[in-house]
Amino acid sequence: MSSHYYTHPKEHLQHIIEKGHDWEKTKTDLKYVRNIIYEKLSFTYGEYCYYCKMPLDLGSNPGDIEHIVHKGNDNYKEFSYHPLNLTLTCKKCNTAKGIKESFEINKQNINYIYDNYPKNSSDYKIVHTHFDNYDDHLDLENYIFIHPKENSPKGIYTINICNLYRLDLALGRVKNYRNTYGMGGPAKALVMHGRRSEDEILKELRKVFKDDKVIDKFQALMSIGSNTNCLQIVNELAKIGEDNLINLKKFYPLLRSFMDNFNFINQYYELIKYIKETTTLNDILIELLGAEHLKASKDKLIPNSNGIEKITELINSGSLKIRTPIKVKLEELLTGLEQTKVEFIFMILNNKILLLELIATVSAILTNQQIKYLLPGIVGFDFRFIKKDINKFDDQINKNPQLNIISNLEWYIKYILTEIDKERDMFFKKKNKIKTIMEYLEF
Repeated sequence: MSSHYYTHPKEHLQHIIEKGHDWEKTKTDLKYVRNIIYEKLSFTYGEYCYYCKMPLDLGSNPGDIEHIVHKGNDNYKEFSYHPLNLTLTCKKCNTAKGIKESFEINKQNINYIYDNYPKNSSDYKIVHTHFDNYDDHLDLENYIFIHPKENSPKGIYTINICNLYRLDLALGRVKNYRNTYGMGGPAKALVMHGRRSEDEILKELRKVFKDDKVIDKFQALMSIGSNTNCLQIVNELAKIGEDNLINLKKFYPLLRSFMDNFNFINQYYELIKYIKETTTLNDILIELLGAEHLKASKDKLIPNSNGIEKITELINSGSLKIRTPIKVKLEELLTGLEQTKVEFIFMILNNKILLLELIATVSAILTNQQIKYLLPGIVGFDFRFIKKDINKFDDQINKNPQLNIISNLEWYIKYILTEIDKERDMFFKKKNKIKTIMEYLEF
């Protein structure tokens, strides 16, 4: 455990207790305590975000006091002012982390008191400011991207809950290098003559980093980050989840087939429903159809492709003794349901869990208001430039979800945000109906 953490003076702690450990009081009665906490943390750990290690803005946005164990759970309320539960972060890391759980499962949802703050590193899923060595769990690769060191579980968890893969963080890091190392020269000359040329900045950076590949990556990232709308769309897509987005692209043909053939799926559903609800028809078909004509089901008669063919034969031969209105309706529901269509419907139903996940992912993209507001900013954008720059990060794409997303951004724009968005109303009608169909046709 760190020996540098501070303790509240008795009178301050008493005031905190009197105010019920309420962090909202830092805006009023306990504002002086908040200021002291910030001063102590910045003196001990420097003016840096603990998680992303970027400098905190010393101007109008000087970072946040972060609650390592979040204050949103009443069980943890007495830790709101506990010095061991506080660190400094930037706004973006603080917002990303939010009220996500930091405790290991065996320490969660216990009604803690102030003096019982868990003091072992093993009590936490996150890299803890006061109990862990940051460098044991997180590493900065190529001076740009934070990665878990040797697949540290704490490193992986910290990266995920603080969104340390975000491209705007990597871009900010490169800009910081350029501003710190790339300016060079006397301050007076810079003031008098303005910013230095790009060539001069690169020359200074090469002196420091001594690796042309690193400098090439710096330039590529600056180029990728030149369209803020692209970066912000990537950040919104990342919230949907890397695995969901990968599956969406991988299994898009299944989703597209569902969209294109929904009417047949719905027709088949209406057929099964009609047979079930028409008792006389259901009873007759049970007698006339054998096991080779049916899919096994607990409570419904579900004809397979052979069954559809057999029912059609029974109607045409007059062997199906049913009233004319029932016959007319049955013929209507059978029209177009040839063997290949029925086999396709079963293929869809056999992949229902995956399909519902794909539909949920598309729904999350199409209903994201931030993406909607940002899209006009990339109309006509030439993605060839991104492809060229992203090639410089071939060794990183599979490690960084946001690099992966931006490398596929053109695909998401073309197929989801353009192609499916054009049929948005129909998509949501189908989305609302398909779950009902799948539950009804369960076998």
